[in-house]
Amino acid sequence: MRTMKIEDFGDELQRLAMDAVTNIEKGINEVAEDLLSASQKLAPLDEGGLMENGTVEPAIKSNGAITAKVGYNKKYALRMHEGFYNLGATSARKSGFDGMTVGRKFLSQPITAYSQKYMKHILDKMVGDYS
Repeated sequence: MRTMKIEDFGDELQRLAMDAVTNIEKGINEVAEDLLSASQKLAPLDEGGLMENGTVEPAIKSNGAITAKVGYNKKYALRMHEGFYNLGATSARKSGFDGMTVGRKFLSQPITAYSQKYMKHILDKMVGDYS
């Protein structure tokens, strides 16, 4: 057990809060990288470079929120994500995983499938050594 002066208590709480925010940022960045990896496995292959074009913008604090961005920058990425189309031969040979399929909603599918896992990961990071 550690003894602490009451005047140091506020400083310790502030340090713990700052550590929690740092740990949340780390957890969000790890989740974003995992989401990118999962979405790349589901992205169609027939048009050039979509799978390789995915990016993660690291977590930032803004307006009381901590967010990271995962996305694709090819002009046709939104069309491939949202549109209805028949998979080409190369994409059709690519296997999905965890009940998810290659093709449309390649980014949304893992967000939905892994949302609980991702939330738990971030919470575990936030709690860190304090649990």
